[in-house]
Amino acid sequence: MRRVRHVSTKKSNFYCIFMSEKYQNKYNIKSNRLQNYDYSSDGVYFITICTKNHIFEFGNIKNEEMFLNSFGEIIKNEWEETKKMRTNFKFGEFCIMPNHFHALITKGDVVLPAKNVKLPQTPGFINEFKSPKNSIGSMIGGFKSACTNKIRKMNNASFEWQANYYDIIVRDSESFDFIENYIKSNPAKWEDDRYYKI
Repeated sequence: MRRVRHVSTKKSNFYCIFMSEKYQNKYNIKSNRLQNYDYSSDGVYFITICTKNHIFEFGNIKNEEMFLNSFGEIIKNEWEETKKMRTNFKFGEFCIMPNHFHALITKGDVVLPAKNVKLPQTPGFINEFKSPKNSIGSMIGGFKSACTNKIRKMNNASFEWQANYYDIIVRDSESFDFIENYIKSNPAKWEDDRYYKI
């Protein structure tokens, strides 16, 4: 199993891990779930879901703005439906990109500390089909399935998500703010995104 190297910096631990993953092309991993962590427990999570082979399926970015196609609209509508159905979660910023989807999700009443609490913060690649009921994995699995069914009914029988999804546990308010700004600015920085050149 790959180990994440923590880099000494003034930035938060999340920043170091996420940026090293993003720019050193190490973010695609087979399995790296945070060991001994209960993903049905309360927490704040940064989720990334990719299309299979990172194919552009959901629209295009022009002038630093994302323009959804019909498949992208399905993703947006299904996420809004997920918000209505999953009342045990709180939903923050989300962003649909041409070949992936980002979202901030909170389970339970969580107050993030101002400083890092010095707990492991390893990005994980989560198997939603092995996740307990009412967990992040169960919710994401249902969302992906609903999107897939509707997109395939629109004469795209070949559509597939990448198996599972990426997960980062948000540990402090500094990391939360960084992720939130990252999601908001993702379309404007598309050409610098690792998924742009795949």
